[in-house]
Amino acid sequence: MKKRFTHLLLLSLCTGSLFAQSPGGVGSPELWFQARPTGTDLNGTYRWQDFSGDSLRLNVYSDQGAALGDEFTNSSVRFYNGNPTLSLNKSLDTKTRDVRLKRTNLSQATIIGLFAPNANFDKEMILYGLNGRPGQGVLVTTDKIIPSIESGKSKFDYGQLEGMDLMYSSTDTEASVNDFRVKSMRIAAYYRSIPPATSIWGEKDIATLSLGSTYSKTNVNYNSTFSLTSSENKAFTGYIPELIAYNRLLTPIERRRVDSYLAIKYALSLPVSYIGSNEELLWDYAANPAYNNRITAIYRDKSSGLYQYESGTSYEELTNYSDQNDYFYNSSPYNRSSASRLLVLGRQDASPLKDNNYLFWGDNNDAIKIKEIEGKLGYKIMSRQWLVKTNIAVTTPAERALAWQQYDLVIGTNGFKSSVTKSSTTTVQGVAYTAIPLADSDGYLGLSGFSISGDFYIKFGSNQSILSNGSHDYGYYITTSGSVYPIIQGVVSANSVLSVVLASKIEMEKRGNIVFLRVNGTRQAKTEITIAASDMNKPYYGAISMLKGGSDSKIGELRHGGFTDTGNKIELSYASTRAAEFKDNNKGRSFLVIDRSGSGSIDVNTAEIIEVDEVDITRQKAVFNNVFLNTGDEFTFMYRESDIAGEIEVTDPTCNQTDGKIKIRLTSGNPAFNYTLTDVNTGQVVKSGKEFDYTIEINGLRGGTYDLAITEAGGFNFQNIDTTIKPTRAKTTNCLPVMDGALEWTISNLTDSYMIGYTTFVEDVNNTKNIIHYGLKKQGANLYIVTNGKVATSVLTSVAVGDVIRIEKTMSGLKYKKNATQIATGSISWLDYLLKFYGLIDTSFGPAEILNVTATGFFNLADYNWTKMDNLTIGQSNNSSIIYRVTLDDPCNGDPQEDPQQTVQTEAESDNMTVFYKNAGDTRSVTARVTFAEPEVVTFTAYSMTGVLIKKVNLPTPRVLQEADFDFTQSGVYIIKAITTTGEFSKKVMVK
Repeated sequence: MKKRFTHLLLLSLCTGSLFAQSPGGVGSPELWFQARPTGTDLNGTYRWQDFSGDSLRLNVYSDQGAALGDEFTNSSVRFYNGNPTLSLNKSLDTKTRDVRLKRTNLSQATIIGLFAPNANFDKEMILYGLNGRPGQGVLVTTDKIIPSIESGKSKFDYGQLEGMDLMYSSTDTEASVNDFRVKSMRIAAYYRSIPPATSIWGEKDIATLSLGSTYSKTNVNYNSTFSLTSSENKAFTGYIPELIAYNRLLTPIERRRVDSYLAIKYALSLPVSYIGSNEELLWDYAANPAYNNRITAIYRDKSSGLYQYESGTSYEELTNYSDQNDYFYNSSPYNRSSASRLLVLGRQDASPLKDNNYLFWGDNNDAIKIKEIEGKLGYKIMSRQWLVKTNIAVTTPAERALAWQQYDLVIGTNGFKSSVTKSSTTTVQGVAYTAIPLADSDGYLGLSGFSISGDFYIKFGSNQSILSNGSHDYGYYITTSGSVYPIIQGVVSANSVLSVVLASKIEMEKRGNIVFLRVNGTRQAKTEITIAASDMNKPYYGAISMLKGGSDSKIGELRHGGFTDTGNKIELSYASTRAAEFKDNNKGRSFLVIDRSGSGSIDVNTAEIIEVDEVDITRQKAVFNNVFLNTGDEFTFMYRESDIAGEIEVTDPTCNQTDGKIKIRLTSGNPAFNYTLTDVNTGQVVKSGKEFDYTIEINGLRGGTYDLAITEAGGFNFQNIDTTIKPTRAKTTNCLPVMDGALEWTISNLTDSYMIGYTTFVEDVNNTKNIIHYGLKKQGANLYIVTNGKVATSVLTSVAVGDVIRIEKTMSGLKYKKNATQIATGSISWLDYLLKFYGLIDTSFGPAEILNVTATGFFNLADYNWTKMDNLTIGQSNNSSIIYRVTLDDPCNGDPQEDPQQTVQTEAESDNMTVFYKNAGDTRSVTARVTFAEPEVVTFTAYSMTGVLIKKVNLPTPRVLQEADFDFTQSGVYIIKAITTTGEFSKKVMVK
């Protein structure tokens, strides 16, 4: 049975030095290819650009040699975690793509590549061919190392021995080829060490790497020959994000730093700990084994040239394969992330991320389906949970706030949102500047909710004036008609580059030396402005200016980023193949739940609950803005499935008795509530009823499993809690569109008094002319007929709680009904036949409650509703319902069925390592020892509990037993790791 790993390696020895701008901070690569656009169009063609400093180039095959072909470019690009990856697939030729290395023949070498196949997952494919010293070439495939015929060496099936290959087989830990496909993007590392040449003439320092094709003897770039079967000689189909080559053998910790860089950037999940370029322990694989699934991170690392400010795993589950579902919506890098990514977490737009700052998260591998919360009605929670590890400093509320300098503009701020208002009665132009400049090179201003009568400006630049010719002001002038004019060095361009609808969301972003606009989330290429090099290091303030119009102008929402710490943004996809149960687009339905207790589980009673802030219908995303996360936080998502919510308390019956009880305390919903309790085993309704309050008690229950269904009775609810006797009325917004109609409601108590019926007055509800012309008055437990405002002296009928009263109207008459039984009739004056009839409720007699008012006939108009006076409360039922499964345990029927325990992953092979104190009674001197089945090289490391490297010991000679000594000067708990070419071992040690 193969072990599952996301990387392969074959041999490791020796050491190396560090230089800036190198993969994982591991210096002096001979080759470092990354995909980059050939021009400014992010949807155009791409090439491999060499970042090693040698300016190497991947060329199309030429019979004249690898250095002479045309540069290979391709528009077939897939974005993994927001980063472009190049496809080397070819449909028109069978020739290789080649790169010639100028200063080495790679006799001593470490070649690391990231490969993402998009087909033939269970077929062997050639990743690349290496030809340096004549006769010593090698082919690296997804399953084997194939040496040249001249070398006399045998093929090496590294997958069979190490279980780390890039090809699916039936012996893999993945159950099927589709399961393998989920994690098919993997790191492949080839270590090569050939004895130096002994010829007095030496050897040439030239090597060629050939990719993207099959092996052919006629290829002029091959100086070795190979014996391949037809099944071995297949070209790789897929994407290659990066290819890195060193002319030396990397140490285990150097290799881990390169792997960690690639894994973070392209969002694949390593089965080992992550180590930064400064050798800091970023994510300890042994610390929280239950959360080592889909490990993902944001990270800024200047040593690697990496600024990963948002991420979403590339190991998305079945049917959302990253090889066919691009990271970006509609596969365009001008858009934000696509619905195929379940969870995308990143810094809030332009929120600063300092060098070496990171935020990691991994999940517990539970289902993304939602489940009931014990004791909670109306809410369901996702089973999957995520754990956070970060070194981003915690900021105070004061450090998160942004002040504005305002000049004839009013900035109103609520949290991280502001509004901007310009009066039409003051000066011609108002302006506001941020009180502080951008903290780094990135900035953000987002605007929505436009109601403007004058043009406006937005910019990054100086805070001395809104525009100054020759200044470092960059931004946009936008007219009321939506024409957009760039502002470059304080000058408004003569030509409009874009036309927008001011009902859109407009976002201005600054990324390094580029400023651009997004409209409804889509980056607008035509708006891109390049900042002059001479302006790059100047302070950039944010500014907005609005011109005076014919009426007051307002921008309802202004968001900022890059000036203060605005936290993080979390997006949850509710697409049909993702968290589909969160698909309701109404805000207030979805919640982010963060448990900061560090208890290892989420308790919704004590957790922080954050309501969804935005819903992106186009991308099918629930968006949570300005979220602050700390190490040890666990988070998940909760969904409010109904307007009905509350808590449920269960009292189990005694042995074989019917004295069980269910008590429900509702916290939301509109009474009255109908409920039924159904026995799951028999399907029979055992209890049902109607409750007019927010507490429901169901008694006399046996042990068993029941489905509790609660439904709002519907209609409008009216409540007057004012004890003062004064006019308090509500009136339908429209009259009956036809002659016939009806008013119906439910009696909720026998103490209050009110009148309900029809009025023929058209005046506003506040006008005193409004009286009941035809209707009823309830006074305590009695009903009285009302005609033209006068109440009959005799009682029509008495009522009880729960009675349903109905007044039906025709053109000429009225019918009064109680519980569907007619109790009286009335006549309408012929003078009123053709008048407009409105529904009217009058609670001017003191506190009153009228429940479940429905009005047939009025529903023929789309704007049916009620207007009211200020001291009356109206709530409208949405006919919400909820079903909750509840179990009462009878002690005489055996123990209740428990959920099966989740299998927890074990720590990272720590049983193979022993740690002991060298001298009795001295805990500050520690020896770590590891025993291997075969000789291994190893790097021992000691970390503080915060991940800071304390000591490192490289042992480059392969041995079966390896050990290292550590002398600690301070007491505390330390993490000791033994990092090998195939994994790691980990232990904690207490130093006193």
